[in-house]
Amino acid sequence: MKNKIITIVALLVLLIVLAYGYEAVFKKPIVESPTKDDMTENDLLFTLDVKRQYENGVYTFAGDVQVPTPCHNISSEMIPMENNEYALVLKTIIPAQDVMCAQVITSKEYKVSFEASQNVVVRAFVDDVEYKVNNFDIPEGFNIDEFDLKIKG
Repeated sequence: MKNKIITIVALLVLLIVLAYGYEAVFKKPIVESPTKDDMTENDLLFTLDVKRQYENGVYTFAGDVQVPTPCHNISSEMIPMENNEYALVLKTIIPAQDVMCAQVITSKEYKVSFEASQNVVVRAFVDDVEYKVNNFDIPEGFNIDEFDLKIKG
């Protein structure tokens, strides 16, 4: 009888050790995501490559974003914020439900122009998600539409 009790206690201890071991090894700790207010530019997950040109008091921002199908489109607008800061807001326009379209990821171009003083700060939002902006300055006199970016990697 004494051996039976020792065996049962040993099995219980072994089960407890295995349960805690499993918890420690296989369960990942819960990490809270930062709120939008806590995030810095380095915390942003996605990057948007933008051609930027300043000419005669007018900024022009152009580029392209990926959409799920060729039938999707992009709307773009520049919204003034505070302290010489602007928000480039890009929204995916979903086609009507009765439209048949191939499920092929497609690039759609956007272009936004606005009057502003030089050296503005632009934050980009694609479908309400903030992106890190990677500006490529296009010199005055060049056509921003024909200027091709050769980005490796």
